[in-house]
Amino acid sequence: MRLYFLSLHNYLDFGSGAAVTTREELLALSRRGHKVGALCGALFDGEESGEEELTRTLIRLGITSRRRVTTAEVDGVRVRFKECCFNDSGIDSTVIIPVDERGFETAWSHESETVFLATLECQFDEFSPEILATYGGQATVSASARKARRRGIKSVFMLHNLSYRDPTPFSLFDAVIVPSEYARDRYRKALGFDAKVIAPLIDPKKAISANRNPRYLTFVNPTLEKGLYFFVGIARELNERRPDVPILIVEGRGKVRELGNIPEARGLTNLHVLERASSPHEFLRETRILLLPSLCEETFGRVVVEAGMNDIPVVCANRGAIPEVVGNAGFVLPIPSRFQTEGRLIPTSEEMAPWFAAIVSLWDDESLRDRVGVQLRERVRRYDYDATVAELEKVLANL
Repeated sequence: MRLYFLSLHNYLDFGSGAAVTTREELLALSRRGHKVGALCGALFDGEESGEEELTRTLIRLGITSRRRVTTAEVDGVRVRFKECCFNDSGIDSTVIIPVDERGFETAWSHESETVFLATLECQFDEFSPEILATYGGQATVSASARKARRRGIKSVFMLHNLSYRDPTPFSLFDAVIVPSEYARDRYRKALGFDAKVIAPLIDPKKAISANRNPRYLTFVNPTLEKGLYFFVGIARELNERRPDVPILIVEGRGKVRELGNIPEARGLTNLHVLERASSPHEFLRETRILLLPSLCEETFGRVVVEAGMNDIPVVCANRGAIPEVVGNAGFVLPIPSRFQTEGRLIPTSEEMAPWFAAIVSLWDDESLRDRVGVQLRERVRRYDYDATVAELEKVLANL
């Protein structure tokens, strides 16, 4: 099989669940003997984006790249762009970065997107893919699917969130893949199309931690949609009543400095910070309990599975696909409907009571903690890496 991936967003972005899942899939297919390539922009989630973040990421991965500046003309407009080429453990990758006359990175424009799609046509000629995979809502995504169809190349859309409101773009693709039954049901009801369910690939080698020292209640990615303000309420309650429970905040797109804008967070002395984690075992090795007060409708729960692989119990919200992933193998708790994704509400003591009770009971009772952790490990066996890769191969082959 020859598969080519395209997105203006960079698939090496450790802060994006969609990118992490995509890279794992591309790596797995490459390891199983399939020819895999990728064409991306240098867009990363969060404040740190562009060529500098790409360079930092490549250094962390130990990847050497080749770069050159090229000029093209689009409708009479001179366009300069930088090509960054590298091999990522078998993935032949090209990153396009728009630059100005001085070589400084610029924002994407209609002309630079045209160059991006022209580069895709060249890759079609050189790579001869059988399947084009992509995600994102940009016009380049739909345009790439049309180009693939004209060449007889099958296309698949990798749908990771619930933000799409128009079914039209999906008609351009031969298949749509979603990460959970919850996501498939939501899109079937909302937009009337059926998708294939393939759970995100989670490599045990990257998730399972050796030499564990479980000493924190861990909260990952402090953003509004992940329940930052609800978390502050929990942290404040623990700080007052159980200061012996240290909390680890793992930064992603969300940064811990956001707490400075929340008056209720000032004075907390029970917080610790991990600024950057390129692999989950970096924080899971020190996690005793995982906390997920997510306000958004998650389409999966990657970090839940990673925690389960380490026998770590979870205390999480009952929104989106999280209950599907956890089942009866954790504390799945309700969050009142007044807490919405963009809201900035601190929960009352009454609203936090079940969360506080679950955390304290797990923290104080080692046998309970072990039992719930083992239950979650058994639950997440359904997301077995090799079986999931085989299912992905089957779906792609059937195209």
